[in-house]
Parts: sequence; C-alpha cells; structure tokens
Amino acid sequence: MLFNGGLYSQTDNVSLSFGGGFNSLAYELDCCGKKSSDFGFSMKLGYEHFFNPKEGISTGLMMVNFSTSATLNYRQTIDNFVDEDEKNYTQRTYFNELKEVQKQNILIWPAEFVYKIDLSQKLKLNLCGGFLHGST
Repeated sequence: MLFNGGLYSQTDNVSLSFGGGFNSLAYELDCCGKKSSDFGFSMKLGYEHFFNPKEGISTGLMMVNFSTSATLNYRQTIDNFVDEDEKNYTQRTYFNELKEVQKQNILIWPAEFVYKIDLSQKLKLNLCGGFLHGST
C-alpha cells in the first residue's frame, strides 16, 4: 500500500483506519499478455486493548479491495477442427489488446499482537503481528 492513515477515539481503544495503494491479485499470465496493479483500498474498524503502555492486542473488522488488469495479445489456429456435422474447418482465435479487469473485496477479521513505540507526544508507531481470517 502506498498510504495509510487512521482516526482514533480519545480513549485509544476504538480506531478507524484507512489505506490505499496499488493492490494486485497474485496470478500469472501463461502467455501473450501483461498484468498491472490497479488502485485498491482498505478500511478497518478496530478495537485495541493494552496490558501496559507498550503491549496489547487488537481485533476488529477490515475490508480490503484488490484490483488487477491484464492486457492480452493472443493468436491461435487449430486446423482440421471437426464440427457437430462432422465437417472439417480451421478455427482461428485472435485477441488484440483485450483488457480484462479483476476486482475482489475481502472481509477480514484480524487478531493481532501490538507493540507501541512513541515517536513523539502525538505520534505513535504500532508494530502488529498476528492472524487474519478472511472471506470473499
């Protein structure tokens, strides 16, 4: 992601965060094309509980949007193809700059351990690690 931001309540327990950037679905084109990442976003409504000033846990609900586009240039010729009337013919398939766009929204439930680093009085850095469970 290229950017991320957040809004926090005054109790520091409830958070709303958002992010965006070039998110891509992971797949390979077998031949004749190129894939590019498109703009996607994420939003999270979360709850944090700290056991001490530095360590805590976080959970919530997150939605992540992925977007990928592919441009295909493809040519195929099949000689002696047989149709339903048992007649032979040549089948030709051409794709010239065919654009395919795939988008996916995923709903995620994160369970994370949080370690807070105070960079200044108003600026904090949260290092998180844990588990994600998602559904499309």
